Amino acid sequence: MKKLPGARKWGDLTLKRGRTDNKALWDWIKSVQDGNMPAARKNGSITLFDYAHGEVSRFNFINAWPSKVSVGSLNAGGNDILLEEVTLVHEGLSPA
Repeated sequence: MKKLPGARKWGDLTLKRGRTDNKALWDWIKSVQDGNMPAARKNGSITLFDYAHGEVSRFNFINAWPSKVSVGSLNAGGNDILLEEVTLVHEGLSPA
């Protein structure tokens, strides 16, 4: 019996960042909410850097769109930063 490769399955990407005043992420999410999927699908890269700001590795994804977004909670007595979390659905991930 030989095993043959089947359909590829890609897991979702979950990205987190501190809250900024840059509206690009929220504009992207709005295009999905408005149902404009051709404009919402984007290609991109996730780049890992070392402490000297040199590129260690890069992963490219294709046709990604945000499927879930959440904003962390704030505690009045705490000093934590506000985190944004977005889950991206994509159609492929490859090392560059």
